[in-house]
Amino acid sequence: MNRLVRPLNTLGPGLGLLSGLILALLASEYPVHASAFYYEFQGGFAQIRNSEPFFTGTPSILDRGFSLNGSFGYSFSGGAIPAEAQIGLQHRTVTGSVNSMEYYAIQAPYLIARLQLSRIFVGAGFAPFVWRRVGPMPGLDAFSGAPGSRAFLGEGGFLWPVTPQFSLGLAAAAQFITTDGVLSPKPTGELTVLMRVYFGFSRSSSSSDGRDTSNEFHGWRYPFGVELRN
Repeated sequence: MNRLVRPLNTLGPGLGLLSGLILALLASEYPVHASAFYYEFQGGFAQIRNSEPFFTGTPSILDRGFSLNGSFGYSFSGGAIPAEAQIGLQHRTVTGSVNSMEYYAIQAPYLIARLQLSRIFVGAGFAPFVWRRVGPMPGLDAFSGAPGSRAFLGEGGFLWPVTPQFSLGLAAAAQFITTDGVLSPKPTGELTVLMRVYFGFSRSSSSSDGRDTSNEFHGWRYPFGVELRN
């Protein structure tokens, strides 16, 4: 285990600590062969702060823009235990503007680690590459690489299970980008709504009645939390 923990220190304190918690869960008495996959899509509002010098000649805070994110995740427990460790890939896009005359955007592909406790999750991520866009019109084209830039992510959210394999939720996130030792933006602030779809449950991660279910799902309920009964 020590040989696994030491390399995590190179990822930075946030991601290293979260990864350490995941390793602790994996080394616990719970079965590690329980698992599930999920797709997650997020959309909402964002604001880029301290954009200079990443975007040269811009004000400190850009006008509000959008946050669009997609994730592919893997849960080591698949809803089988209360504290659920997850890893995955996440692609984030954040936009901003200046007086509706100049438009800016950032894209970054993250390696993420998450810890989910029932309906609440927290996570951290690292992106080895960053792309940016500057143009007279909004768009998701014409991105170019930002040499020497790396990005760090902190996120948290709340899930509302609709079915055993489908959940909605709210999430908040912040991205910090460093370029040649200079931190900018610091940070991007993002507030999004999300939907998550689970699939690929292992047999051991199914619920006691044989149905595949997510960690946040606790049975069919009325809107005010009263459990449905046959």
